[in-house]
Amino acid sequence: MRVWGCSCLLALLSACASDPVVVTKPVPILPPAHYLQPCVVTLGDGSVGEALQGMRAAVECERADKAALRAWVREQEPDDADRPATF
Repeated sequence: MRVWGCSCLLALLSACASDPVVVTKPVPILPPAHYLQPCVVTLGDGSVGEALQGMRAAVECERADKAALRAWVREQEPDDADRPATF
């Protein structure tokens, strides 16, 4: 009796089975590795003036990196004049 019940249950469940769903994920496109390198912060000889110059240079380096990443993103996007660029 138990075998017969399992057979019927198996037959009923397999009748309702649908085709498997295939899910694909897009492969991320990453920027070149040299755009992701950290900027070097130098503090000079330890004086306040040298430290401020080093920090200013680091900020300028980070700004240049961000500008390079924005330009890279614009190169990767398809030409779509109607879509505004968001960063």
